[in-house]
Amino acid sequence: MAKMIPMEFKCGEYLCESEKEVFEILKEGLSDEWVVIYSLRWITDDEIFSSKSNGECDFILIHRDYGVMILEVKGGIISCINGEWSSISANNIKSSIQDPEKQANSAKYNLMARFRRSGVSPYVTTAVWFPDCITENCSLPLSMPKEIILDMTSFQKVEEKIINIFKFRASKEGFIIKKLTDSEYNKVLYILNPKVDIKMPLLRLSSKLNMKFMRLNDEQNLCFEQLDENKFISVKGHAGTGKTVLAVKKAFRESERGKKVLFLCYNDLLMDKIKEESNGEFRVDSIYKLAEDYLKMYNDELYKKFQGMGDYNEMMSDFLKEVKGNKDKERVVFDSILIDEGQDFTEEWFNGINELISSDGTLCVFYDENQNLYNKYGRRDTSFLEKGTKYTLKRNMRNTDEICLSSLNVIHADKSSIKLNGVNGIKPDIIFSEDSFDTLIKLNNTIRALKHDEYLRDENIAVLTMEAKKKVRLKKGIDDNFKGTVESIRRFKGLESDVVIIPDLKHDFMNDEDLRNILYVGMSRAKAHVILIVDIESLTRKQASSFKKEIKEKLL
Repeated sequence: MAKMIPMEFKCGEYLCESEKEVFEILKEGLSDEWVVIYSLRWITDDEIFSSKSNGECDFILIHRDYGVMILEVKGGIISCINGEWSSISANNIKSSIQDPEKQANSAKYNLMARFRRSGVSPYVTTAVWFPDCITENCSLPLSMPKEIILDMTSFQKVEEKIINIFKFRASKEGFIIKKLTDSEYNKVLYILNPKVDIKMPLLRLSSKLNMKFMRLNDEQNLCFEQLDENKFISVKGHAGTGKTVLAVKKAFRESERGKKVLFLCYNDLLMDKIKEESNGEFRVDSIYKLAEDYLKMYNDELYKKFQGMGDYNEMMSDFLKEVKGNKDKERVVFDSILIDEGQDFTEEWFNGINELISSDGTLCVFYDENQNLYNKYGRRDTSFLEKGTKYTLKRNMRNTDEICLSSLNVIHADKSSIKLNGVNGIKPDIIFSEDSFDTLIKLNNTIRALKHDEYLRDENIAVLTMEAKKKVRLKKGIDDNFKGTVESIRRFKGLESDVVIIPDLKHDFMNDEDLRNILYVGMSRAKAHVILIVDIESLTRKQASSFKKEIKEKLL
């Protein structure tokens, strides 16, 4: 059976029953050594052999041993009077048609010119098929010897008859047919049937994601209504499910109602971003900034002590004591407090914040226990966040399905715990590095490729390191003209970027739960694409080969 392109017959805007019949005969009657292309069209670029701007042919047959055949099919009852060709259909409708041999030759010379420009010269010939007629006793134009004609009788032994046409044509032209090499054969196929892969640049993909998630989905709208109806609600969700978006929207609504609102988080970077978005409509603080400002306002002695020592743990202890000892609720009281990235808060902090809520006020906390990166302070247990009304967000609202699934693979999460958004992109890239110098080379090459090939700007790219101490070295190693984000994953938590590059993965990171949690957070910051650079310096060649295969299977 021949390889047909397309695989199944698709009729155009005109009657093509005869072509359909020939399609099936070629498909079944030729061996698998043949490739048959149906209804190939092109823009003519050979002014010598064609006066028409568009070219087309019914069938092109390709065989490694014989070359290329242009096959024109003319159905119905065929006649040619005074050089004027016509066809009468089964419905007795007469139509003018083109001279099939002239039509085939025009296609032949145009394709030959294309082959030559590409450095390949297969033997190219032509043939004509009248599937509704018998031509044995018919007169034919001098340009159309019967040896190149197929008709009703050709339905049987079609392969043999087509090969005979190749041989007949070559002998008359004094041409010795040579078998195409693998390279020549593949080039011919590529010219006639190129793989068209017009990819969407990452910048455009990110734009589509932004448009898709511009509005809250039904799940978030339902949760949003519940936020208005409960004194304390906890909203849980994987990275990218829209927790921060929902929290900000809630803060604006409460502010519009005339309430005194506090938006609280852990990271300074996230605080700065939300503060910019808030336009001063509500107060935005990190937990440490809130504690510092509170002590400055109500206990100058403790504030000055902190300024001298800079011990944040001690400052938080002093802040909590001060809050609990402060019974004058007229001082600092909020009608609504929203905590984003609640998994970063200790239970003690959480209880202290409760002291800052008015008697009829509300508290909303948004969290993802998988993003708990500060366990050295005893923050692994997040059960205290679930004391109020609980709601779980499941719809991915940030990144492509590929990024979402890969980041969940890192922490071995249940895939059913999240609903994909249906926006497809590309799988994360994994690049392997031989040493630290090689890492910097590949990092810089990757950044340049993203900017050149994907039309990204510096601000679309975030280089996130697994360890904060490596940030300075990375900044020094990246090209000076790069103005994008270079930050630790911990500090970037709660934020997002079109593309995230994580350049400092060790080969054994999958065996360390803490490292996997950090990687999960880092990967989930990306909207359109993730690139991981993994150090395999300490591995033998055999170990490296096995590891590369294993890591792609586990992550992708």
